[in-house]
Amino acid sequence: MSHVTEYEFSPNKGGGLFVEHHPFPHIWLPATGTDPAFKEPTVSRILLGRRLDNTQEDGYYRTVTTEQFHFTVFEVPNNGSALAIRPQCIHNDSFTKGAQTVFLGNTAANTVALRQSMPVTQMDVGGTPVAKLSD
Repeated sequence: MSHVTEYEFSPNKGGGLFVEHHPFPHIWLPATGTDPAFKEPTVSRILLGRRLDNTQEDGYYRTVTTEQFHFTVFEVPNNGSALAIRPQCIHNDSFTKGAQTVFLGNTAANTVALRQSMPVTQMDVGGTPVAKLSD
């Protein structure tokens, strides 16, 4: 099992997936080939999110704004490619495994946990159920 399934989604431990944003850019550079410590290929999956506001008129002619957050997971090839995000970009890097070079700053991050009352069972990353990401 992975950190994500054993800790983050466990109702008795992390209890949900966290996302964060902070005032500095972030860069991930996965190691090429096989990680010598773990003896398996490095995988760098980064969850990126954005807030979308939807403004519409309700049945009483009032303007109502709803906030939605949309998330997508990107996998960085381990062929020398890197992923860079701008400051304040909503993200999570729990889906990475193996050696990574990560560039970041030494400042506080704004973090929120996405939780539900039961274990998360219906989340896929790239078509793979979260519970099977460690395979």
